[in-house]
Amino acid sequence: STPYTDWMKKMRIHYYTLVQIFFFALVFVVQNVKKISIVFPFMVFLCIPARLFLFPRLFEGWELVLLDGEDEQIEEWVDAKEESIRNFEKRRTIHMGADDSEAEIDSVKKTKDEEEKSQE
Repeated sequence: STPYTDWMKKMRIHYYTLVQIFFFALVFVVQNVKKISIVFPFMVFLCIPARLFLFPRLFEGWELVLLDGEDEQIEEWVDAKEESIRNFEKRRTIHMGADDSEAEIDSVKKTKDEEEKSQE
């Protein structure tokens, strides 16, 4: 289990992979077609602005952190997300009775597990 498989929808992960395959194929074609192979270094160079400017338009910032961020960034994001969930559950417990909140939390977890199984 990895953070991106735990927190992201599988379709978004597949979409990211398809975009990467597209860029790989583009660079591969340019490299192997003799008439245009002179622009190979330029095509490799274009991958940098694509990551900096195109990918943020296609994906949310947190998705990019999980998919290709540094390990420290990913750990910070996961810690912040888990803290946010704990704070939400604490506030919910304050507003609801203790018995109600436990049942509600179990219900939410069960629903999430069922959604994950249906996506597989």
